[in-house]
Amino acid sequence: AAMTEFVRLVLKKSNDVGDEISAEIVSQVGNDIGVLTVLVPALQELVGRPAEGSLFTLKSADAEERLKKIFVKFVKSTCSLARPLVLVMDDLQWADSGSLELLEAIVSDKHNQGLVVVGICRSNEVSFTHDLAVILRRLKNENGVLVTTVDVKGLSIQAANSLVACVLRSREEDCVGVTNIVYARTKGNVF
Repeated sequence: AAMTEFVRLVLKKSNDVGDEISAEIVSQVGNDIGVLTVLVPALQELVGRPAEGSLFTLKSADAEERLKKIFVKFVKSTCSLARPLVLVMDDLQWADSGSLELLEAIVSDKHNQGLVVVGICRSNEVSFTHDLAVILRRLKNENGVLVTTVDVKGLSIQAANSLVACVLRSREEDCVGVTNIVYARTKGNVF
């Protein structure tokens, strides 16, 4: 879904930008473009090629590694310092190991300029040995990737009351009762 939405956004850009991105995708991904167009049919609109690849060609022993390399090339082809790409990925605490390894491959590619990844997770669900924690340490320690952690705390009861008042379009003093109920359940978590 995210890649399909990305293609739609690129198609809305000027012809020059769309053509530049399309040419870069075809150049970087090469003959493997068919694999991507099978997985993301909307990509055919952007690259102007039918789905020539087949998922059946990915059923060999190195299929997972090959697919990772194809996605790394694809992401690299879509961003640059002049045209940055921000990937926002939520609920990483629930991501499977294969998805996290793909993310690691994309982020650790030293030739991938103009890419920023914002990963969001519930820190209370990510232990030291969790796949995400292990990969983040590896990215930082072995690959020299800048990993910044921002710990978002729950709102204070006063801030929660201001938010409730804003949402209900009421005065703060009129919302204290509702805020107390909400705060008892959420402990200030805005989500």
